[in-house]
Amino acid sequence: MNRTYDKIPVEMRRFFETLQDPLSLSILACLMKEHEKTSILAHMMNIPESDIEKHLNSLIETGLVIRWPVISPGEDEPELIWLYSTPASLIQSIMGECELIERDLSLVQNGLAEIAEQTMKKMKEYLGQPDSSLVILGGEGDGMVFELKYQTLSVGREDSQGMGGIEPNRDIIIPGSYRGVTRISKPHAIITRVYPDWYIEDCNSSGGTYLNNEMLKPFRRYRIRNQDIIVLGSGSRAARLRAHILHEHISPASDSKHMPVHSMGRA
Repeated sequence: MNRTYDKIPVEMRRFFETLQDPLSLSILACLMKEHEKTSILAHMMNIPESDIEKHLNSLIETGLVIRWPVISPGEDEPELIWLYSTPASLIQSIMGECELIERDLSLVQNGLAEIAEQTMKKMKEYLGQPDSSLVILGGEGDGMVFELKYQTLSVGREDSQGMGGIEPNRDIIIPGSYRGVTRISKPHAIITRVYPDWYIEDCNSSGGTYLNNEMLKPFRRYRIRNQDIIVLGSGSRAARLRAHILHEHISPASDSKHMPVHSMGRA
């Protein structure tokens, strides 16, 4: 056992150990893609169902997996079973926090940064290299993850009147119930990568765009930092999102957090 683990609470120690366990990570990789039951997981991994159940219980205890009962058609009669899943947004949040731990000098000194680094290495090996992302908080789309894979992305609400020029698998399309968000056909905002950072620009939307409670001036790019809260629109129909920015560039305190579009150039 790494002596550094003795410096942190038992529950936290168990959490990091679980995220370095190959079988637990393999289960998480499956559950990030699809809700599954224990028998399917056991078949996919070719191991006894009892072993799957043991690891699932450990994952539930550490908060990495959730379960709920469903009625499944049986050969003779329906049966009640558990379905298991893990939110992709949770895994991205953990990876983001591990990156912050790695950079904190006080945590480097007491060895916690080394644990975070080991955890990230294992997670990337089994779960893949994540992209930065935005996650909806609350409402119909609670937990929806929008990965930031492209240099420029339009942000807006579903538009039944036409989606010309919009790429559903690329742009950030918020469910229609968030009516405080401008329709995607006339974007509410634009997300842009100016390497290595991400910026958000309000497109003169009717409801406005807020970054950590600051209303953004239209057509100016504001830098998005890890764990920032973005609010599109205002009132009960607004959409609230949390940013998970990985491999974030740490700028000096004097670095401007926003600048006019023309001073940076269009992506």
